[in-house]
Amino acid sequence: MNKNYYASLLNKNMKKHCSLPLLQVACFVLISLLLQNCGGSHNLPIQGEEEPSTSTTIEKEEGQEQGRRKSAKIEIGEEQEQRLIEQVQETSSFDIFPSEICQYIFSYLKFEDILPARAVNSDWSELITGFRQAGIVGVENKPSHIIDTRGWNKKKEINFHCDKLRVIKPETIPSFAFYCLMGSVRNLPQTFWPHLQGTNVHTILLNQNQLGPIDTVKFIKHLQRTSIHTIDLNNNRIGTKGAIELAKNLQGTNVEIVYLKGNQIEDAGVMEFARNLQSTNVHTVYLRGNKITSRTTKLLKEQYPHIKW
Repeated sequence: MNKNYYASLLNKNMKKHCSLPLLQVACFVLISLLLQNCGGSHNLPIQGEEEPSTSTTIEKEEGQEQGRRKSAKIEIGEEQEQRLIEQVQETSSFDIFPSEICQYIFSYLKFEDILPARAVNSDWSELITGFRQAGIVGVENKPSHIIDTRGWNKKKEINFHCDKLRVIKPETIPSFAFYCLMGSVRNLPQTFWPHLQGTNVHTILLNQNQLGPIDTVKFIKHLQRTSIHTIDLNNNRIGTKGAIELAKNLQGTNVEIVYLKGNQIEDAGVMEFARNLQSTNVHTVYLRGNKITSRTTKLLKEQYPHIKW
């Protein structure tokens, strides 16, 4: 294939698809030049075109072919040329990647890297946070993207009893931070419990929060379809009946580890509590500091050896 053929083909495509951006036209030109210089592939026939015969080739070489294609000349005005140059200059090397590849790359970033990356421009902000505008607040603004964000968790525990977070409400919390950056959370207020679905929170520490049996069950019900695998409910006066209801509502959750120290749980209901854990993912329960005898503890270990007591 010679240069004239590609110029002619490009001219036809430009007339047929006159709405193509100038940047695509430039890409077509570059591709044609690359194909012209590719050794071993420049003589391959194009799909839908018959391969020329030997006699036709000879006629071309001798200049005897009557149906020789006329060379096409692409003319670009000065204004179009200037716009094309500006578009090429504004295009970064990162822009050539599809958004799916960019999002895949972002998924490998850690907490310390993802924060400055989202501030590069509005496109990156949208790929990372789901929003083109920075600083979106409120739990109702849930980010929508296809990135695996589990690696973005802040390693440091987030305590809502500290001065800066004590005044934060579901309506004022940064949505990106709430859904993507929190991993281990201490003293999470009840107003946030209904919004745990869709977050990356994996550990919730509510020890010494004076929950009682009713609030404890309410909390457990909000763990359905979340990523939470560890809950600390130490010293909350849950009681025996509260522990049984807790175990029932853990069915269908991803919770694996439960801390229940010092909750006034008695021997009478511990075995029923353990039976209800059978159909859950729980494999570790801490029950020290309750009203449980050593005999009952021994029975738990014998009858439910798959759970660490």
